[in-house]
Amino acid sequence: MLYTKGPVGPLCVLKRRHVFIGFTFLVIHVDTFIVFDFTHILKDQVKSDTARGQIYKGDTLFYISVEYPLKQVIYFSTDTMIVNYPESKRAFKVKSGITFKFQTPGGPLGKTGSNLKKAGFMFLKRERNGNRKSEIWIHPKTKLKLIYTFEGEHLLEMASLSEKGDTLIKVSYGDYQRIKDKDLPMMMKITSPDYQEIYKLSNPRFVPFTDSLRSYLEVGKDTKVECKGFEK
Repeated sequence: MLYTKGPVGPLCVLKRRHVFIGFTFLVIHVDTFIVFDFTHILKDQVKSDTARGQIYKGDTLFYISVEYPLKQVIYFSTDTMIVNYPESKRAFKVKSGITFKFQTPGGPLGKTGSNLKKAGFMFLKRERNGNRKSEIWIHPKTKLKLIYTFEGEHLLEMASLSEKGDTLIKVSYGDYQRIKDKDLPMMMKITSPDYQEIYKLSNPRFVPFTDSLRSYLEVGKDTKVECKGFEK
């Protein structure tokens, strides 16, 4: 979860060991960003929280700029998450065992087979039902099973199952929209036994990555930075 209450700020504790940003995007010129407005809804058994803002994605850079309920910018570098508060000139660098990746193995535009093999998974079988097909993969050591469901070329769902067959997490994709030469999902829903997350994207557009935009998104020289998790 990207937006929830925690020690580094009201919206920024990540509880999973591996955090996958489930939307994959176009490869575009380094000086140009594709920008989406987003709404993020997080529901657990007690309450529901909503955040809104923009996602900026360049060729190698990725920023989440939250506008509501407070202004903050989140971006990542390997195992470090940077949470920047541009208006108050404060920032947090959070380092832990979390690994940040920008797509699931074989996400909406990914190469499922090659990515899963690199992660240690073995292909088990493929099933078809009309225009839909499912690919089933298993990890020989952890016995974790992944089931990918496609309709045509669009990924509809990825489900992760335990050795006992319990669903650990399910990621659903929808509302595909043609942008340039790619079909991109404008909705992603993550469901687990404990919580549900919904990401909705809208208003895609291309903007230049200017110096003023970079200075707003990134930690500046006059920003007070507090580090967490670097003590060891």
